[in-house]
Amino acid sequence: MGIMQGVGKLDIQLSLRSHLSSLGYKPLLVASRSYASVFDAHPIPSFMTTVTDLSYSEKILLFNNYIKQLEVEHQPDVIIIGLPGGIMPLAEDQTSEYGVLHYMITRAVEPDSSMMCLYQDDFIAPYFDSLRTLCEYRFSSRPAGFYISNLKVNWSMHESDMSIQTSYLKKTH
Repeated sequence: MGIMQGVGKLDIQLSLRSHLSSLGYKPLLVASRSYASVFDAHPIPSFMTTVTDLSYSEKILLFNNYIKQLEVEHQPDVIIIGLPGGIMPLAEDQTSEYGVLHYMITRAVEPDSSMMCLYQDDFIAPYFDSLRTLCEYRFSSRPAGFYISNLKVNWSMHESDMSIQTSYLKKTH
């Protein structure tokens, strides 16, 4: 899961699948991007991400059935599910749909473990503890770890402009 879009969730999903494969496991990836099939993965079904006549309850049940169908068809050792968007709003223009998609997916399939992707910032330890608690109560899973991407958020917002400006930092190795 991610605090917002653009924080490297797909990279983590693909890396985790590759690592598990190298250890001899048979992972199945349901990726956070609609073009997941390019990476030999399954996308989050469109009924979860588009406006439909389906209720939240119906979407949750359909997603549970979708994952069960993939499980029966592929018989994986582990299923990795990437969650599109973010877990909560960060600003007026960055609502992440209030984390509803994350909530529905974690109601459909309760995670055994999770990973949280974040933007680049000067975080302090209590922030991670707060995120773990929030995720435990809202999504039934305390993140086992955090990935800090190269996305930098400019928090210098003004009353007249409550938008978030982002930029990517140059990757260094």
